[in-house]
Amino acid sequence: MEVPWTFYTALYAPDTGSGDGAYAAVNGEDLSVPEKERPALRALARELGLASLAPQAALQRVKSHLAQFKYTTVRDHPFSNFLPGSETPLAEFLNTSREGHCEYFATAATLLLRTAGIPARYATGFAIGDWSSWEQAWIVRERHSHAWTRAFVEGRWVDLDTTPLEL
Repeated sequence: MEVPWTFYTALYAPDTGSGDGAYAAVNGEDLSVPEKERPALRALARELGLASLAPQAALQRVKSHLAQFKYTTVRDHPFSNFLPGSETPLAEFLNTSREGHCEYFATAATLLLRTAGIPARYATGFAIGDWSSWEQAWIVRERHSHAWTRAFVEGRWVDLDTTPLEL
């Protein structure tokens, strides 16, 4: 059996923070919060006092709050959001289970920041760390896929990864 390999060259340039247009300008979508998610997000934003904080402090507060949650790829119970009056999966993550994978953390952080009036985007890519000295190349595997948040602070987009480190 032949193993299907994909080879490609990835170009990388560090973010200079110059705001030179490397990322699309802030727009209304960067503050958009789905209606059904607003009640849980507003309550948590109020509890964390995000509205009274400078943007950089709000990012740190969100990161500190989500650092108390647990990383897992396993759910031990089904979502009950099909029942009238039940929480959405995001609200259940924030209020009840407090555990999930990077997509939950990135979604929660992005929407919490938007709720606080800070433009934010959900980002996906790879968090790689496997260097092959034999091939002189980084090895990118499916398990390296990751999601995080980008927030617009002090005129530039900054990364915010709220997923706990025990990946």
